[in-house]
Amino acid sequence: MSTYVLKSWKVASGQPLDQAGTLIHLTGRRAGIVAWLLSLAGIDPTCALRVDSTAAYLETGSVFGNQRRMMPLYHLTAVTGGLARPIVETWFLFSILAPMFIGMFAGLLGGVLDLGGFGAFLGFLLGLAAAVGAVIFYYRLNKRLSIQFTESSGASPGIMFKPSLIEGVDVNEAAAANVTYLIDRLVLGSRGQRTG
Repeated sequence: MSTYVLKSWKVASGQPLDQAGTLIHLTGRRAGIVAWLLSLAGIDPTCALRVDSTAAYLETGSVFGNQRRMMPLYHLTAVTGGLARPIVETWFLFSILAPMFIGMFAGLLGGVLDLGGFGAFLGFLLGLAAAVGAVIFYYRLNKRLSIQFTESSGASPGIMFKPSLIEGVDVNEAAAANVTYLIDRLVLGSRGQRTG
């Protein structure tokens, strides 16, 4: 499943978002500065998940074209969604950055600026703070919301989103749970719409 950086996150609370009856509309772009620059030019490789009361639409695009998949809700046998936290990667990053930053700041304040033991201690604190700040930043930008559909045909299309620093769109647990809960309710409610 490809991971996209969130550009927009719209979930209806009561009334549909538009005249087409859209209840969920999540849009993302490929990660990286090049993809962001392409988005400014209007040729960005994007992905969108749109859900209304009858179907889910998964749309992917690139500089070469686009593709759209429509999945009637009554043909979905399962919807899997969740929020993945990068705990292991964050701990690994901290174990690398903490000694590096502590050594750098302690050496700078204790040795180069000749502040002695106090400088080394201050450098330790500053290095530790810099490492903690870096891993918090990494953690916040690498949480991933995944939504995967299982169709009655056996196909399992899905999409994964992570927060955006540039667009300022975050992925949090409450919003992720709300989206998956709403899709679950729509799929279960569509069982009465099945025509055969």
